[in-house]
Amino acid sequence: MFTTHLPFKHPIQWADGTQQWNAVELTLATPWYVATVVDHDEDISRTFLLTGSNELTAIASSGPLGRLASLRLVLTPNWSTDGDWHFVAIKRVDLQLRPSDGAASEAIVQAVDGTRYGGFPIQPLTGEVGNLVPLADLTLE
Repeated sequence: MFTTHLPFKHPIQWADGTQQWNAVELTLATPWYVATVVDHDEDISRTFLLTGSNELTAIASSGPLGRLASLRLVLTPNWSTDGDWHFVAIKRVDLQLRPSDGAASEAIVQAVDGTRYGGFPIQPLTGEVGNLVPLADLTLE
């Protein structure tokens, strides 16, 4: 989770009412995502910090923000194997379907090395992950 603090609010704000910040605080040191999307109509990219599955699903669904072009899982020091920061390149995003009713329950990502991650907090998944519906393939251009 990210928190903003008034001393870091940028003095110039956009006309659309969005607020700009020079810094945000990571208040929950669990793994999170850095997602870059490319605008549908223009060749403009935007980067978002995402805390979990719901936010990733919204971004990866090719909604009004644009096409998901790049995704990294950020492992904080207390979640990595060696106690340091790590960025894991993600090659695909799937939706895991609930076996009972088939409704989408959460995003499951697959790293370039084949490791799957999901859940909250985001962690490596072992064993069978069940029914997956493709949402974004980051290996295609």
